[in-house]
Amino acid sequence: MGDVFGLVRDLVRLSIYFLEEHKEAEGDSFLFWRDIAVEAGLYKADEVPIEDVIEGKIKIYSASLMLQGCAFSFRPVKNHLKLHFKCENFNNDQLEISIKDFVFDVLNLSEEFLKFLKGNLECVNEQLKKNGCEWPFIITKGELLGLEKDVQCLKEILLGNIEKTFELIQRGQK
Repeated sequence: MGDVFGLVRDLVRLSIYFLEEHKEAEGDSFLFWRDIAVEAGLYKADEVPIEDVIEGKIKIYSASLMLQGCAFSFRPVKNHLKLHFKCENFNNDQLEISIKDFVFDVLNLSEEFLKFLKGNLECVNEQLKKNGCEWPFIITKGELLGLEKDVQCLKEILLGNIEKTFELIQRGQK
């Protein structure tokens, strides 16, 4: 059981984190996410030393992704993303994917999801209510606008990265 809207929103925000440079102020968040990953058994404590997290050498993100009984850990390593997950019916498992592929897949998924919700929001909410769901699982127009804003932010970051890449290529050709 889970919240699909929350899942998509979390994946979009996670993608934004991977593409943006973070300030030291977020070190506490990385410690929190590290602790969740260790507590869930995704990592042993010595595999992700607290000192390295504090110094910014290791960034790790953990989330339930709105899925009950599941824990996910996302750790960027160079151009790849190490994904550890543990769900009630699965043992600890791991996969690796390029950050670029992950982010573009999330962008495509979220854009399609937004198109669907914009045309079907009332129907979706009616069905959720029939199934006994209440807020926060009912999707408000404000939440829809927030997701739309997050998706737009992700697109702008990607566009900015593409423009920077073209600038570097052009400088190299001169």
